Amino acid sequence: EILVDLTEDHLKVHMLGLLVPILVALLLDSSSLPKGSKIAKNLHEQALQKLMKIGPKYPDPFRTVMTSSPDLKPRLEAAVRANQTLV
Repeated sequence: EILVDLTEDHLKVHMLGLLVPILVALLLDSSSLPKGSKIAKNLHEQALQKLMKIGPKYPDPFRTVMTSSPDLKPRLEAAVRANQTLV
């Protein structure tokens, strides 16, 4: 995340293109979250918090990355919904 801050504006989309898919891969879906290990749940929570922070901070590059890969957005949305059901 620090590298994204240090990257020139026109290159942020490339840095986020590396970071966002990694964070999304750490997210658990609604069926996995309740029965996930403590470590998996912690990784899920940390990744979700980072994604929720990155999106508003870099809205245009984040949107570009999310739309460039068709599986990112549904997986993030499912993770948000799963997290809300636990709260």
